[in-house]
Formats: sequence, C-alpha cells, structure tokens
Amino acid sequence: FTVSAGERWRLPLKLRRPRGFMNPGRFDYEQWLAGGGVDATAVLVSPTEAMRINGPKGLSAWRERVSARIAQHVPAPSGTALLQGLVTGDRRGFTDRMWELLRTTGTSHLLAISGLHIGLIAAFGYAIGRMIWRGAGLPGDRLVWSLLLGAGLASGYAALAGFSLPTVRALVMLCLGAVAVIFRRRLRGMWLLTLAALGLVILDPVTALRPGAWLSFVAVGLILMLIRGRQLGFARSLWFLQLGLFIGLAPLTAVFFGNFSPLSIPINLVALPLFSLLVVPGALLSTGLLWIYEPAGAFGLSVLGSVLEHLAQAGGWLVDYGAIPIAVTSLPTFGALLSGVAVGLF
Repeated sequence: FTVSAGERWRLPLKLRRPRGFMNPGRFDYEQWLAGGGVDATAVLVSPTEAMRINGPKGLSAWRERVSARIAQHVPAPSGTALLQGLVTGDRRGFTDRMWELLRTTGTSHLLAISGLHIGLIAAFGYAIGRMIWRGAGLPGDRLVWSLLLGAGLASGYAALAGFSLPTVRALVMLCLGAVAVIFRRRLRGMWLLTLAALGLVILDPVTALRPGAWLSFVAVGLILMLIRGRQLGFARSLWFLQLGLFIGLAPLTAVFFGNFSPLSIPINLVALPLFSLLVVPGALLSTGLLWIYEPAGAFGLSVLGSVLEHLAQAGGWLVDYGAIPIAVTSLPTFGALLSGVAVGLF
C-alpha cells in the first residue's frame, strides 16, 4: 500500500526502544532519533491488517500537493528536487549524489529554508503593504500595516516549509523585530537571536541535540558580529562574510560531520547572490503563479529547473574530478591545532 502525507492510519506494530552504538567517535543513532523527535521505532507486523482512517488533509497534505505541482512542470530531475526543497522543504527527491554535491560545494545552507528565504518573503510583503496602504487609503500607521503583512506572508511560507528549525528561528527573530519596531523599542540583533534560541529550547528542549540548531544560530551570530559597524560595499562585504562564516563554522562542521569544504568560499560567492536575487524569489513567484496563471508559473519553474540542473551538473563535475570535503580524521595535527587555539583563548 502507499501512504500520503496528512493521512491517518491504524497499524499493527511492534515497537522498539531507540538504540545506538556507544562507541566513541561513531555516529550516535539514538541521539539522531531524539533530535528528530522520534521516541520509538517500529516494525509493521501484518501489512494486511493496516487500515487507513482518514485521507490526506491538513498542512502536510497541502505541502505535498504543492510539491507535486512543481514536479509536473519541471522535467529536469535535479532541478525538480532542488525546487521542491527550496519551496516546500520536501527533500525526498534528494539522492545520495545530491547530498554529496551539496557537502562538497558547501551549499547545503542554501537549501535550508531560513533567514535568507524568510527575509525575502517578509521584504516582499512589506513592500506590498506599503503600496496597498497608499493606494487604498487605509487608516492607521503605514509601518504597522506593512510589517504585519510582511510577517503574515513570512509565516505562510514557514508553514509551507513545514516549520523546520531554521525556518522557525528566522520567523521568531523576524516577529520579535517587527514587534519591537511597532512599539518603538530598540532591540539589538544579538538579543533577538538569544530570545529566539531561548524560546525554541523552552518549547522543544530536543532542539539542543540538533546539529542544525547549533549551525543555524552560530551562523546568524557570526553574521551579526561581522557586519557590525562595517561599510565595505556589496562585493567586499560578501567576500568578508563568506570568509568569516567559513572560519567560524568550520570547527562546528568538523565536529558534527567529520569534515569541512574549502570550496565553500569561492562557490558561495557566486551561488549566494544567484539564489538571493534570482532562484529563491523566482521559485516562490512561479509557484504562486501556478494557481493564478498556470502557463506563466510553469514557464518560470521550467527555466529555473533548467538553471539548477546545469548548476548540479557543474557541481557533479567537481565531485568527479576529486573535489571532496577534507576529512578531519585525515589531518593528524588538526586536534592539536584546535587544542592550541583553545588554550590560547583560555
């Protein structure tokens, strides 16, 4: 039988307590399950006794329908998977080859729906709110209307993305910042980040076990520190941020995943503006047009899918020619260097 998102089933199961190998330095399967909110695993005892209680409905079913509509209009397989991941957070189409490509190029963060995507949607909503307020002559403060519309659209996109951890973090920071602006309160970026982290940990303590949480919050903290009081121009700022993020996140990446990618700096210098200015806005706009004027939306998704397919092929060429992340275990002096830095900081 097949199972769709948003369905409810009654299944005869044999439950198992999550277990993992306790060997030091090995993958902790039990912690990984806990970080994903999995309290138990199970084996289906008798498939013939499985019973579907309700059909697809709710947020999960809606996300699956949007993902399926995208797949209908993008013939390129890699382009389809990347667009589904960008718009709905659906990564079921990601192959092992795709994950290897993303790790090698250091571009996994571009597919994690977070501050970049939420900020773009909020800015779009803010601009639309200003135009509506001016054109319709609405009462009240234009700033309040614009911020509320921006936060509303960002919340809708976060729902479409399944409220993943980076998405929720970005949305919480955005809403806190909007409230501070509306009530004329000055709230620094680090305070926003701290409040968002505290709120997420209180609501879901398992957040502290997820590598994505540490990488997400540390990355935003690094950006806030790097841009403070600096006016370097767009090109120099982009280079400075990429270098700072690479240096700052490399130790965490090495600890969580056992490797880091030196290629992330030059590749992100090209990929980050491309995704920020073209791919992400175009993907969201084209997907929305599928419900307004389908031919225009289908054309936009097809073009973007072709662009992403060629980018994936270029990344695959790098992998084929030996461009792989550097494994920490292959550097015998790496631990000594980190220990020396730790002693120096102490």
